[in-house]
Amino acid sequence: MVELLPDRKGGFIRMENLLFCLNATVPIFLTMMLGCLFKKIGWIDELFTKRLNKFVFQVALPALLFEDLATVDLAEVWDMGYVAYCFAAPVTLDCSVIAQTTMSGSSGSEKPTNQELQFPSLSNSAVPVFPATE
Repeated sequence: MVELLPDRKGGFIRMENLLFCLNATVPIFLTMMLGCLFKKIGWIDELFTKRLNKFVFQVALPALLFEDLATVDLAEVWDMGYVAYCFAAPVTLDCSVIAQTTMSGSSGSEKPTNQELQFPSLSNSAVPVFPATE
């Protein structure tokens, strides 16, 4: 049985949605609070933080991603439409920036900054992986 909570409009909110959101966000906030506490009492310093960041991003996250991809049945979770979208969106943005650059160069206005040129290619290439690992 699904528990329902009343909302202001006379309807109901599914308790599952609230619990799902809390399960995703509460551990992150608790970890941040613990980090602030440990820094305040002197258990961690900037050097430790830099080394731990390096470990997490170069060892722990790639290992987690590999483990998730190794245990999923790709034939079951493969969604060609989503993969096509993840490929087409950055390509479309790149083409629009190239067109903007070409037009701005011919009109005599300022050239775009490096940030404007690199923005479309800064998309998160890990996005297609998340649905496959859930």
